[in-house]
Amino acid sequence: MVLTTTSLAVIGSAVIGPAHVWPADLHRPFAWDNEVTMEHALFQMVAVIGAVGVAGMMIFQILLALGSPLGHAAFGGEHRVLPVKMRCASAASAVIFLVAFFVILARGGLVWAPSRSSLLAEVGIWVLVVLFGLSTLANFSSRSRWERRIMAPVALVLTVCCLTVALHS
Repeated sequence: MVLTTTSLAVIGSAVIGPAHVWPADLHRPFAWDNEVTMEHALFQMVAVIGAVGVAGMMIFQILLALGSPLGHAAFGGEHRVLPVKMRCASAASAVIFLVAFFVILARGGLVWAPSRSSLLAEVGIWVLVVLFGLSTLANFSSRSRWERRIMAPVALVLTVCCLTVALHS
């Protein structure tokens, strides 16, 4: 059996949807709009980077809430092990990061595809841009060198990722 571009397009349409092959493009194998596909792939990659960063921060906050001696990198760096009130704040932060994880993935079109344009995803991503932007400023101005050297750049990357995801139409 000989597979031509047309037969591949028909098979591909049945398996993964239409390939948008026009008669003028039959000489090219797989005539998808590569520019749009590449842009969308980059956009989704930024969303994944943001989601992975948020997941890392969520794990960090869970560890703080459980009493790990990582307090020098959080809440101004005054405590090696956070006191109970700050542990509760870390637990609340972990929940916020969990919500942020799903907002970024939803707005990036990686989970719940119809929710990409939902009000929660559209407003939520802008809330995250503001929160991570303020976190960047707070961490850069912190007395803790761990917050300045590690948390501030992480917050900046999360801000840029969320802003990119928010601006993508």
